Amino acid sequence: SVVKQWYQRRVRGGGSSLQHVAPQHSLPTVRLQECGGGVQLQHSTLLAQFGDLKMGEWYDGEEKNGQRSFTASFSASSELQSNGSMYLHILAAKSGAQINPDHPQYNKRDVVTVSKLWTRFKKRKVETTTNLLTGETKNKIEGAEDGEVISYWHPNITISMLDDQRVWPAGQQIPPPFDKWVDIDLEVMQYKPILYINDYWELTSDLYPLNDTIKQVNLTITYAPISVFYFQIYEAQKMQKQWNSMLGVAEASDEENDIVKRTMLETNPYILAVTVVVSLVHTVFEFLAFKNDIQFWKSRKSLEGLSIRSIVFSIFTQVIVVLYVLDNDTNTMVAISVLYWPRY
Repeated sequence: SVVKQWYQRRVRGGGSSLQHVAPQHSLPTVRLQECGGGVQLQHSTLLAQFGDLKMGEWYDGEEKNGQRSFTASFSASSELQSNGSMYLHILAAKSGAQINPDHPQYNKRDVVTVSKLWTRFKKRKVETTTNLLTGETKNKIEGAEDGEVISYWHPNITISMLDDQRVWPAGQQIPPPFDKWVDIDLEVMQYKPILYINDYWELTSDLYPLNDTIKQVNLTITYAPISVFYFQIYEAQKMQKQWNSMLGVAEASDEENDIVKRTMLETNPYILAVTVVVSLVHTVFEFLAFKNDIQFWKSRKSLEGLSIRSIVFSIFTQVIVVLYVLDNDTNTMVAISVLYWPRY
């Protein structure tokens, strides 16, 4: 379940475009390494190897959905327990090709390599409890400091190869997001397939800290194909984050992103569509009601017939609700809805 082409080659007869070759078999390998600077077979540990995967086969695996999974387990080193780094190196080679650069039959055109730092470094957020009687505040994790940067581990990784029959014109600029992934060998007019680490659906809530209490580390490796449509969607999300960071636009927190992703993963698509439609209609009605409120107060010449006491009490209760929402870091959309002033 991978890609329908392995290499693209120049069309015979003097053409200037790149054309796909017949499907072949691949041998993806996942290796673990504590140092960066590229994969080093002698200093890395083999975690998983998926053999005899036919490219373009979307009905591979036990569930016939094109996916294969494997759970690897390894002992956590003292360096990893002490905020050390861990890199994952994914190598995909044509069937029968050598992946060892020191082997005499090694050919770099037969191997695709992607590396990623898998340990995440984030500030620790320590939850505190307060005794309402004594006012004493205590951390739920003893000895932990809020804001301390520590390393985290995510137990899942999805590896994909792009299923694409695209023919790229030679000599022309490749449009984004493919320009960052397509590496053309000008000597033979070939490019390797795109080996993609899909981390979009990795939830922040699944991260767990690495410390001296973690003796064994698990990693579930899923190998699956990916279409051009979904590849572009995932890459567009990454590009949007980069643009927001450059322009200084405020982004949603990791918790808010997790809520959206979990909703999409766990909710029935029909129920999700109905919820979106109802939410949009509700938003339209709120704006219409707000417009009517403005017209009502603008047309009033006096407060005759209105209870000043009830208006002041309603404003007071609404202020309490707004302060409570802002103090608890509520979801942005909920905060905007609550900040909408009540109708009297």
